[in-house]
Amino acid sequence: MSCSSNAGAAKPNFLFIIADDCTFRDIGCYGGQAKTPNIDRLASQGVRMKRCFQAAPMCSPTRHNIYTGLYPVKSGAYPNHTFIKDGVQSVVHHLKPLGYRVALSGKRHISPEEAFPFEYSGKKNPDMNAIKNLFQESSESRTPFCQFICSNEPHAPWNKGDASAYPPADVKLPPYFVDTPKTREEFSKYLAEITYYDDQVGQVLALLKKHNLENNTVVMVVSEQGNSFPFAKWTCYDHGLQSAMIVRWPGKVAAGSQSNAMVEYVDVLPTFLEAAGGDIPDVLDGKSMLGVLTGKTDHHKNYVFGIQTSRGIFAGPDHYGIRSVRSSQLKLIHNLDPDARFYNSIDKKEFFREWKTMAAEDDAHATALVNRYYNRPEFELYDIVADPLEQNNLAADPKYASEISSLKSQLAQWMKSQGDLGQDTEMAAIDRMNTGNEMVKQARGKDTGSKKKKKKNGSGPKRGNPKNTPASTERVESAHSVNTHINRASGMNVLFIVIDDLCNYPTIMQNYPGVKTPAFEAFAKTSLQFTRAYSPGTMCNPSRSAILSGIAPYRSGLYTNGQQWQDSPLLSSVKTLPQAFRDSGYHTAGCGKLYHSRPSVAQWQAQWDDDAGGEGKFAPRAKPSPIPDSVGGPANFTYGAIDESEVSDFQITKFTKSRLAAQYDRPFFVAHGIRYPHNPWTVPQRFIDLYPADSYSFPPPGYKSDDLNDLPAVGKQYARKGPDRKALADSGHWEPTIRHYLACISAADELFGDLIASLDASPHKDNTIVVVWADHGFHMGEKDHFAKYALWEQTTNVMLMVRVPGMTSGGTVCERTVSLQDLYPTLVQLCGLNDPGHKLDGRSVVPLLKNPSQDWPHSALTTHMKNDFALRNETHRYIRYHDGSEELYDHTSDPFEWNNKLHAANSRKVIAELSSQLPAESVDPLKSGNRKANRNMRRQER
Repeated sequence: MSCSSNAGAAKPNFLFIIADDCTFRDIGCYGGQAKTPNIDRLASQGVRMKRCFQAAPMCSPTRHNIYTGLYPVKSGAYPNHTFIKDGVQSVVHHLKPLGYRVALSGKRHISPEEAFPFEYSGKKNPDMNAIKNLFQESSESRTPFCQFICSNEPHAPWNKGDASAYPPADVKLPPYFVDTPKTREEFSKYLAEITYYDDQVGQVLALLKKHNLENNTVVMVVSEQGNSFPFAKWTCYDHGLQSAMIVRWPGKVAAGSQSNAMVEYVDVLPTFLEAAGGDIPDVLDGKSMLGVLTGKTDHHKNYVFGIQTSRGIFAGPDHYGIRSVRSSQLKLIHNLDPDARFYNSIDKKEFFREWKTMAAEDDAHATALVNRYYNRPEFELYDIVADPLEQNNLAADPKYASEISSLKSQLAQWMKSQGDLGQDTEMAAIDRMNTGNEMVKQARGKDTGSKKKKKKNGSGPKRGNPKNTPASTERVESAHSVNTHINRASGMNVLFIVIDDLCNYPTIMQNYPGVKTPAFEAFAKTSLQFTRAYSPGTMCNPSRSAILSGIAPYRSGLYTNGQQWQDSPLLSSVKTLPQAFRDSGYHTAGCGKLYHSRPSVAQWQAQWDDDAGGEGKFAPRAKPSPIPDSVGGPANFTYGAIDESEVSDFQITKFTKSRLAAQYDRPFFVAHGIRYPHNPWTVPQRFIDLYPADSYSFPPPGYKSDDLNDLPAVGKQYARKGPDRKALADSGHWEPTIRHYLACISAADELFGDLIASLDASPHKDNTIVVVWADHGFHMGEKDHFAKYALWEQTTNVMLMVRVPGMTSGGTVCERTVSLQDLYPTLVQLCGLNDPGHKLDGRSVVPLLKNPSQDWPHSALTTHMKNDFALRNETHRYIRYHDGSEELYDHTSDPFEWNNKLHAANSRKVIAELSSQLPAESVDPLKSGNRKANRNMRRQER
């Protein structure tokens, strides 16, 4: 994403101060007991992020997570004492080209260091003298800096700070602690070390002030993962994953404010890049939280995720994997190997031995806590709002079945996006650890021994289970099978809605400002809206065939409505988009006008589990046309009122609503085609009443009487296809036809809104991607044209809105140029579908879903007939017809394409650039297999 928020101003400095092993609940100004006056003062000057999380509850993965902007499995750094994959870039590589000095002082715990080429100083704790020098040099040279201050406190052992400030008898222990003398003593020392860390924060902030750097420095203070008491570090409970975060940026961040937006450490790097005016690479997993910090929005993410692997933990099991997903209300934890015993170095601590002693003496509270720490069920569910300390596991409560299903799907989708195979990934963790580490040597020795044992008798221990019994081995294998099923067949659902003959939403408003579309407007506020989306074809059949096959018309030969899909050897051999979903484990259901000509019988049967008639024979019944035959229109070129019972669009909506309300054992792909506003423009009277005569500007703003004067002959020929605009006007039918077209748009809007309301009322709302698009637009007199079948903006610029939970931001507009040809590869990437096995035209727009404003140097191609093309970029439309004639329109000054700039002095460079992107050749048109289709094709080609 190319950001210009700081254009013309000095780039901000970044100061990131991080504690070690310090939980959200215990660090200052969050109701904790530790005395943190410096952090409290900072909070009064900035914003407190009350819901900040890291992805892994231990040191090394957390540090890699922050510096790479990647979640642990994707970067390769997911066990402790780990290292990143080759080619992964760090914050240094991103900020240094922007002119920044990037330094790290204190604890490192990252590897290999050459992949993190910071200016290093200090070892376990910050070097204040080095920090002072950097601040002084940066202030004098006005060079921006990004300084990471990495404390080792309050990591155990707790031997710093003044523990006398926290008398053990006075400390308040959490309810999930056993109250023993040693526990109180250790907790006292832990609180003292937090205060010691607070003093380090104060020293750094004082140096910043001394060198007059406060006003242009983003200060971010965080507390890393939880402490090394039970149910914190090395677990996916909030006490392990939730961090304190305070951000100060004078003039940008409101002093003394707070936010409940859910953010993650993976978002830190994208935030710095946006604030610095740099590009945010689409490979990053996080997204900038600058809008939240500056108060422009109070929402950032719907879900945050956690991963814990016991590889690299002192005195821990070989591979005890945990994954979690959290919304603002609920937390789901998946313990991948629940029959294995959870343990780590806490088991060796004196205070925990006291807990076990009390449990052996039948103390009920101690018994319950010790058992809970060692033994975990496969799934845990907590209501974070009602039960913030996660004491009441709701996973077995049938009332939460739908919520659990939704969260499982969210978790599985995230794991799939990361390449996380669950227990298999846990087994491979040893290969992601530094080989010189003593724990790695011990782990490799254990694995070697296990392999030898298994080779000898075939019954060695599996997946870290300390009990080598047939029962425990069988249970582990069962858990692994369940996990594999979740990863492969529980991704995000998809609701895929296509609307017929509908211009792009901005185009509708531009040409017909009185159009009434409340459902489209409401959905735009919850989704990402592409204002420059373009159809691959200029009529129903080629456009839909291209989108659903992934193959552009110039490669398939399907150019017109009269041609048949099954007559193309290429189209008949590919996996359709619904089939790709079904073959990837999805339940697929289709209803309404999805295709125009049906795929082969084999393809049709292969793509649907549930088919209510997706071939598209759903339309309002045509009434006798009030339009005289002299206009030359087809028989269904008519308008008027019709009873709702005669419109199949209203009837079939019931089918899709029932599918959205159903429960599934796997994710679903539900496709629904709305025939409106395709002609005939016969529609229930209540929609016509929305558009009384003289209720909008007429003729439409896009009409210009001499618009065709600068067109080549082929352009004029295409403009005069279909009904005659002048004859319509002379007979008094132009204005009411437009009104009825708009009434049909409002009908489509209501039908669409009904589907979205059903989805949003279902348990699938937060786990369903919604894609709504139109196959092409329609001219209502613009360019003296009354049809589609043309390569101008009104036909090719179409509606496209996408809502991806956890990825897109509501009310966002993307002005980059995309093609509906991009939908197939986009959904393959978003949903982690299996490779469809054939070349897909188009490209995934997932990078734009994440960062709608990022650079996107791509154009959109539309094909009309053989060798008739339009190419659209952000500023121009270039048309080249089969006879070599051309048109060029500059959309920066001519949104209605009234002026063909082909011969303008400054146009040749633009034409050369765009023409070079056109296909080198187009295949011949398909010869349809029946006379009726041949007749239709000839009529379209006239």
